[in-house]
Amino acid sequence: MSSHEIKEGSGQNGYQLKDIKSSDTHFTASLNLLPDHHDPIPEYGTELKNLKIKVEYQTANRIRVRISDLKEERWRVPKDVVKLNENTTIKKGMKTNFDYEFGYESNPFGFYIKRKGDNERIFDITNQRFIFKNQYIEISTKLPSQSNIYGFGETVGSFKRSVGSRMTIWARDAQCHEGENLYGSHPYYVELRNGKAHGVFLLNSNGMDVIYEEEKLTYKVIGGILDFYIFTGPSPIDVVQQYTELIGNPYFIPYWSLGYHQCRWGYDTIPKVEDTVKRHKEANIPMDAVWIDIDYMDLYKPFTFSPSHFPPDQFAKFAESLHQNNQRLVAIVDPGIKVLKGFEPYDEGREKNLFIKRADGEDFVGKVWPGTTVFPDWFHPESQEYWKENILKWINQVPIDGIWIDMNEIANFVNGDLSHETNIGCRDDKIMIPSDFQTVTDMVVDESDIAEDLDNKIDSDEIINLDVNNPPYSINNGGTESPLFTRTSPMDAFHHTGIKEYDAHNLFGHMEAIATFRALSSIRPNQRPFILSRSTFPSSGKYAAHWLGDNSSEWDDLIYSISGILSFQLFGIPMVGADICGFNGKCKEDIAIRWFQLGSFYPFCRNHNAINMPGQECYMTKKVERISKIWIHARYQLLPYWYTIFYFSSTKGLPVTMPLWFLDPNVQDTWDIDRQYLIGESILVTPVLESESTKVTGYIPAGRWYDFISGKIFYEGDQGKLIELDAPIEIIPIHIRGGSIIPMHCQVGLQIYECRKSGIKLQIALDPEGKAKGNLYLDDGETLFEKVGNNYTLVSFTVENKKLKVEGTFGYRDGQGAFVDEIVFLGSKELNLNEKTKFIVSSSSSSSSSPSLVTDGIEVQLEKVIAENVVVETDNLVIKGLGIELTGEFTVSWE
Repeated sequence: MSSHEIKEGSGQNGYQLKDIKSSDTHFTASLNLLPDHHDPIPEYGTELKNLKIKVEYQTANRIRVRISDLKEERWRVPKDVVKLNENTTIKKGMKTNFDYEFGYESNPFGFYIKRKGDNERIFDITNQRFIFKNQYIEISTKLPSQSNIYGFGETVGSFKRSVGSRMTIWARDAQCHEGENLYGSHPYYVELRNGKAHGVFLLNSNGMDVIYEEEKLTYKVIGGILDFYIFTGPSPIDVVQQYTELIGNPYFIPYWSLGYHQCRWGYDTIPKVEDTVKRHKEANIPMDAVWIDIDYMDLYKPFTFSPSHFPPDQFAKFAESLHQNNQRLVAIVDPGIKVLKGFEPYDEGREKNLFIKRADGEDFVGKVWPGTTVFPDWFHPESQEYWKENILKWINQVPIDGIWIDMNEIANFVNGDLSHETNIGCRDDKIMIPSDFQTVTDMVVDESDIAEDLDNKIDSDEIINLDVNNPPYSINNGGTESPLFTRTSPMDAFHHTGIKEYDAHNLFGHMEAIATFRALSSIRPNQRPFILSRSTFPSSGKYAAHWLGDNSSEWDDLIYSISGILSFQLFGIPMVGADICGFNGKCKEDIAIRWFQLGSFYPFCRNHNAINMPGQECYMTKKVERISKIWIHARYQLLPYWYTIFYFSSTKGLPVTMPLWFLDPNVQDTWDIDRQYLIGESILVTPVLESESTKVTGYIPAGRWYDFISGKIFYEGDQGKLIELDAPIEIIPIHIRGGSIIPMHCQVGLQIYECRKSGIKLQIALDPEGKAKGNLYLDDGETLFEKVGNNYTLVSFTVENKKLKVEGTFGYRDGQGAFVDEIVFLGSKELNLNEKTKFIVSSSSSSSSSPSLVTDGIEVQLEKVIAENVVVETDNLVIKGLGIELTGEFTVSWE
């Protein structure tokens, strides 16, 4: 069957196909505007008369459809900025292996992509309005009634997008308010239809709205071209992997980054930072990294240290003390360079012409923390070396381990350039820091009355270039159709070679992440960089982690943190988390406890809050301290499991957390669930998300599930079920999927280093057939992944026929916990043990000691002694003291 079909039909646009050419792997044609076509929206400009369409059958599951101007002169995302893996696997004669068909209507123009497996048209613009103007492109794809759309970001809201939504994609510095566009720009979605999934990615960096109606999805894009990549799935995991195969798998994080991180804006002296490190230790709460906000800088200038509060020699000694204790230091860097003669980063940038320019050719000047600022132009070929050298000078003074890049949307406390008329009254060059209980937004509004003045002044032809600063179609920026330059750069600013900010705005944070990643990789060529970025774009996961921005200490923000984390799994940025306890506002005790519980199961686990807000560290009250310690300890126990699923994320493009419908997309009851999630496929998290609640209703999927704390079988059934779960203030319900083997640390220390020394515990949760499986990846946790070579261990665990079998690659042997010391069978009644049961350990390791079988757990009453050194406590059987080095295969059998 041909990979494309031809149909004639009546569309709602004025283009027709001409000059059609097709081959085994391509389809091309011109698109000509019909002479008698009536423009339905002339107020948005004139339609382009001549376009071209090019279709590429790239892989068996991925097809590309690109519609552009005939001469291909319009802006498109540069290939060296977003490096896509477009190496196709399709060769001549392989057409029948496509999982899709491309069909089209020639007059009026329309096309569709049909998935062969179920004959479903997964992208279909036939009989829909299609408009292509200079600054307005509109295209719609049909949807079935009661569709299920996930993705599009970055915005706060439910994981499943709501019909009636107007989703705006435009990088913006703002507090996290529901439905508004925020820091990242991800024009990508996954649709679930009849139990099968597909994905659609529009490679375009211009601003856009996506309108989600009952039976169609409409893109309204204000520039560039249409460059669609469509992934046929059909499973949700397939779609995620097909997308990450194109944009690049996430980078492999250093092991230490999975620990608990403590940060706040307001640790404004070294003694204050030392105090939080000390208090965590006194409370016996693990912490692997302490973070420093802009407090350390000299008058908030990047790459500087305050001579009075953070003198570099004393700060360096503090960093070394952390390192001696196997802890890390992460510091923030903002891109805004202080306008100040004699300040070396500014002088060098001016000399080399490295800053973004405004329309008249002068440096674009904005205003951030230090006052007047300019911004690096990442398109300039010398910007990489400039950035690297400044980072090198900075970390040569203080050995900082990770870099946190913030304010990179670009964030600006005035509208466009300071010369803009709306900025009269705030052109003074002074430091801007919130006072009292102000948020950053409060500070900006109080300083310049932006919210009141801006709308009244945007129509001045003398001040604004109407083509880019005020395009004919207003995307819903900030939920109020605010001008594009609101609290960011002017849209007529330009980059190296004349690239307009209007086109490249959404790429700034992504390009800064690339520059920072390359700088650290060059400076420390054997170490994995750790970079946290607020603004992201497709493929940013290759370079950086992400946090969900300026949330608040409110229950809704706790709830929406889950959908944010799930969305970024779709976007290919799995290392993500929300600020535990909220960035803005006063965090009360009950929400702090519930947030620490949930945050302990985020991929990225960091407590952080704003200046002038009350402290919310885990020791904020005795009750918070006692309960947070339980769950941070639980996190540290599970880190070998986390590290393993991150390994598979970086090598196979898999998500590390996932919605419940990823297990079985045919179960309609799970499609809307975004108050629970899975870690990998084996751990189910059901947090309490309401004040004063001691119960929570959760959906338990089909199969067998064990309670994480007691090890008892909690649920078993052929179908999933909604169950009311007991959740007193000390408890977050966590369940382990039957059939799983979870690698864990045997003991919890105050840092990951101490945990790793204790060895590996295998927690085995048998399914009803007495089977289970799992994996473990180990290396030194720090070496640049490309240089690990053979110095790693990757093993599979299987239990079947009363035998645990361990096999794989055994290359990591530096003594950092590469041995199995403990095995725990959950629900040991399923083993049918009796007084004559014998356990036999067979290992290729010569150093294995004789196993002792003893009880485990806290406040556990021993139920029955079966044999010497064998005890069943609650429902768990624990085998300790194995000492089996992971240098070769081994088995544990029982009879």
